[in-house]
Amino acid sequence: MIESERGVVYSERRNGEDSPFGSLYELLKASAFIAHPYHWPVVGWPSDIQSWTMEDLQTHFRMGYAPNNCVMVAVGDVKAEEVIALAKKYLEPIPRHDPPPPVRTVEPEQKGERRVELNKPAESPLLMIGYHVRARIARSITRSSFWATCWPKAAVPVCTGASWMETNWPSAWSSPPSSASTPG
Repeated sequence: MIESERGVVYSERRNGEDSPFGSLYELLKASAFIAHPYHWPVVGWPSDIQSWTMEDLQTHFRMGYAPNNCVMVAVGDVKAEEVIALAKKYLEPIPRHDPPPPVRTVEPEQKGERRVELNKPAESPLLMIGYHVRARIARSITRSSFWATCWPKAAVPVCTGASWMETNWPSAWSSPPSSASTPG
């Protein structure tokens, strides 16, 4: 069983590696975070996947896979009462697990620029920029305000998106530029 699961997860990982965006985003996070768990890819590095044991998988399952640690989303022509009744029927019998341990790691202050370059066949160039900012500041930043502040006279707006990841202190804010869109 462990080998089939290893194959499924490694296949999922390869999907990200095959994408120039996925590969670069993984490098951006690994460079932006050196101590915090955001440094690691969600499914792990290839060596992590290759070295899993059944005990590792069981421990991971007990840590996070329980109804008290899930988010349920219902979309469509549904009635809340019916969804809640189904959730109670199928999820309530599953025992609670202890919640995952809190992340106490604080990312050390970044003392200088970090830069990575990925050379990989792609249809068009891709640039990602990440900044460590406090979470309350990150929530107030919009794509258009960021680009207007950094490049007020840019002839061709290039921002396609922005995101942040909250941590104890810094958040990484990244914006993958593309010549095909406008900020806003």
